[in-house]
Amino acid sequence: MKEKSFFQRFNKNYKFYLSNYIKVLMLKKLIPVRGNKNVPRESFSTNGKQIVRVVFVNPSFVNDWSLTESLIHEATHSFIDQLNLSFKFIRSYVKNDIYFFSPWTGNKLTIITLVEAIFIWYSVYKFYYYNGEHFFDDITCKNRKSWLKLGFNKLDLNNELLKNNIDTVFLKYLIGFKEEIFYS
Repeated sequence: MKEKSFFQRFNKNYKFYLSNYIKVLMLKKLIPVRGNKNVPRESFSTNGKQIVRVVFVNPSFVNDWSLTESLIHEATHSFIDQLNLSFKFIRSYVKNDIYFFSPWTGNKLTIITLVEAIFIWYSVYKFYYYNGEHFFDDITCKNRKSWLKLGFNKLDLNNELLKNNIDTVFLKYLIGFKEEIFYS
């Protein structure tokens, strides 16, 4: 029996999600110039002005779980950007001058990017919960879910700055995401 390709391993729901929110994959190879240590080994990005376009830098260095998470991560950015163009469900009421640190990566985030991070890491967690065993061994799935869950456990959604700057109904959704993962 022929082994399934990387994309064929996704179930129909993830194929639909990825193909709707990622239309263009740009692959770039960056080679460090002697003495320049600022070239990333690998990276992935989207751009709110070029929705559904994803840029992968040095994807040959990436393992399967990192590539999978990156596809889901970037598709979720595209989904949020498209939704936000129609409904302004984030930027219309969120201030951009308050900073937090990501409980997953430690990166400095605005409220907007923290909200996006919650959606993104929730999406990645749900992938492992429902589909991870089709891609990875049990140890990889368990380790990735544990890392994601740890970030959600560190997430303080009772912070007064969040309460004062995010719509109450929307904040309840974020708290629901955290509780769902905590109890899964």
